[in-house]
Amino acid sequence: MRQFCGIFMAKLKEYERRHPILIIIWSVLITALLVAGVMVGLSFRHNTAKEDEYIVFNNKYIEKELQQILKKDKITQEDLDSLRTIDIEDNQEITEIADLAKCKKLTQLTIKNCKLNDISAIEGLNELQVLDLSGNEIKDITALSKCYSLTELTLTNNQISDISPIYGLEKIQKLVIQQNNIGNIQEGIEKMKSLTFLDLSKNRLVNINQLAKSERLNFLYVSSNMLSETPELEGLTNLILLDLGEQCIF
Repeated sequence: MRQFCGIFMAKLKEYERRHPILIIIWSVLITALLVAGVMVGLSFRHNTAKEDEYIVFNNKYIEKELQQILKKDKITQEDLDSLRTIDIEDNQEITEIADLAKCKKLTQLTIKNCKLNDISAIEGLNELQVLDLSGNEIKDITALSKCYSLTELTLTNNQISDISPIYGLEKIQKLVIQQNNIGNIQEGIEKMKSLTFLDLSKNRLVNINQLAKSERLNFLYVSSNMLSETPELEGLTNLILLDLGEQCIF
């Protein structure tokens, strides 16, 4: 066998010596094969890397909403980083929004009339300026305590009884938190130094005297509550409108 291979190689070299063009052809073919192999390998690696870039969502309902917003079936982190506004309404399957923690560049978020009760994912959305979570089942708003960029916050029709976690949000100008379970205004609301519009209608308030320290208020709505005394709001010298309609003062 070795002898046969030796004879074959000798004849091949002799043939190539007589026909040097074969050497060029062989070289081109080998080079082409090598290049093709490298390209296939790179393509495979590229496709694999591409697959790895796609976001895996834990909540299929959030995924569907984002697919509709982005008009894409497969979503990358780059896609989520491009989002500035998300508007989700009337989806009764949504109870949590953990996947939205990946949308770091959001400035406006609306989730209305869902079944949302866990908003912990919002804590890391540092660029959020406008937030509307109306018509949900939210009780705890502690996650909002570090949303320092917020200027407008709407929490209408939830189950909130304590709003003190948001007292440190000094940029909030408009706060709408009607139709909740708020029974009193804890000390410290005056820390919201930019607050000019406050709607606390349809709660269970029995006293709003603490609001007298919110000197920048222009508009105050507290109708349909349970005030036990006439409010002492002499400190609100910038007040333009005070709504005490349908109030039971006794």
